[in-house]
Amino acid sequence: MIRAHPFTLPSIIAGALMFIGCSTPDVQPTSTGQAPHPEGAAEQPPTAVEANASCAALNIEEDRTLCFLEAALHAGEHATASSASSLCQSIESDLWRDECHFQVAEVLGLGGDLAAGLASCGRARRFETPCIIHWAWWARPFQLAADPSDPDAWRAIATVERELEPALAQLQPRLMSQAQGQLRASLWFELIYGSGDANPTAARAAPDEHSASARTAFAAEAVRLLGAQVETVMLPRAVEQAWHGQRQIPQGAPIRPECWSGRILDPVPADLLRDGPVTPTVHGGLRRSSSDEDGDLAIATTEAIFFHQLPGATAALEAALAGDSPSLRWTAARLLPFVAPENPGPTQPPEVRAVFEAARALIGAGVDTHWGEPPPGEVDPCSANAPPARDG
Repeated sequence: MIRAHPFTLPSIIAGALMFIGCSTPDVQPTSTGQAPHPEGAAEQPPTAVEANASCAALNIEEDRTLCFLEAALHAGEHATASSASSLCQSIESDLWRDECHFQVAEVLGLGGDLAAGLASCGRARRFETPCIIHWAWWARPFQLAADPSDPDAWRAIATVERELEPALAQLQPRLMSQAQGQLRASLWFELIYGSGDANPTAARAAPDEHSASARTAFAAEAVRLLGAQVETVMLPRAVEQAWHGQRQIPQGAPIRPECWSGRILDPVPADLLRDGPVTPTVHGGLRRSSSDEDGDLAIATTEAIFFHQLPGATAALEAALAGDSPSLRWTAARLLPFVAPENPGPTQPPEVRAVFEAARALIGAGVDTHWGEPPPGEVDPCSANAPPARDG
C-alpha cells in the first residue's frame, strides 16, 4: 500500500515503454517519477558492472541514457541503492543524471528505504526540492505505533526523525531544513488525517517544534469530518471548539492513504512569504503560521477548507479577510482567487492586496493543482467501481 500518488502502476509502465521507444534527440525528462519498471523485468537486475558495460557499449547517447536510467531503476527496486547511484552517475547529460537520481529516490522511498531515498535526493541537484517533496509524501506509509488520542504520539514521530538523522545530516543545510519540515508535516498528516478520529489530544500535546504541523493535520481531519455537518463559514468556530473539548470529538469513516486527495497550492509567490513565519503543509506547500495557538488553528482550518473544496468556501474566505489577524487575512487573500476568480478581493491593507493580485496572476500558470486524482481515463482506486485494495 502506498500513499496518495498521481500515477498508477500501469500508467507508469506504459509511460516507460513509450519513452524507451522514443528516439527524438530533444525529448526532456518529466521529473514526475514515471518509469519504475518495464513489464517482463528479470527477478534480479544485472550487477552495476554488467549494466554499466552493457549500456556503455551502445553507440547513441540517447540509448545509453535510457539504458542507464532503466538499469538504475531496476537496481533501486531491488534495494541496491549504491548500484543505482553508480548507474545514474554514468549518465553523460547533467540534466538526465539529476532526473535519474530523482526517480531512483522515488523508487527507494516506495520500497521503504527512506535513508537511501533521501541520499538520492541530495544528488538530484536541480530537482532536489521536488524530490524531497515526493520522498516525504509518496513513501510507503510509516505505520506509526500511535493514534490521535495518544498524548505521547509525538514521540513515535520523533523516533522516525531520529532514525533518519544520519541521512539528513549528509544534506546541505538548506535542503536538510526542507526535508525535516516535509517529513514532520507528512508524519503528522499520516497520524491524524484519514483516521476517522479528529481527537485533538495528540496534536495538543505536541512540543513547540511539532505544534504547527500537528494543527495542520488536526484541522484537515476535523474539516473533513465536520464538513457535512456544519455550514462552511462556521467551520473555523466548530474546529476551534473541537480543539478545546467544547464539542464532541468529530469522528467518521476513515480513508486509506492511497485515497487522500485535495486541492493544494505552491507558495505564491516566494518573496511574499518572507514577511512572516511559515510552516510546511500538504505535499510541499507552505502556509502562514502564528505563535498564537488559536490564531494558527484558524489559519490551518482556512487552508483545510480550501484543501477539501467545500461548498461555501468563498464565504468562509471572505469572512477570514474581514478578520483581525494579518496572517489569516494573508491566507484568505492567497486562496480566494482560486475559489472565486471573479471576486474583486481586498483593497486594503496593501500587503494583503498584493498577495491577492500575485495569486490571481498565477491562476493561468499551472500553480493550482489537485493532489491524488487519477489520470484521465483511469479507474479511481477510491471510487465505488474500483477493485478491492490490496496491501503490499
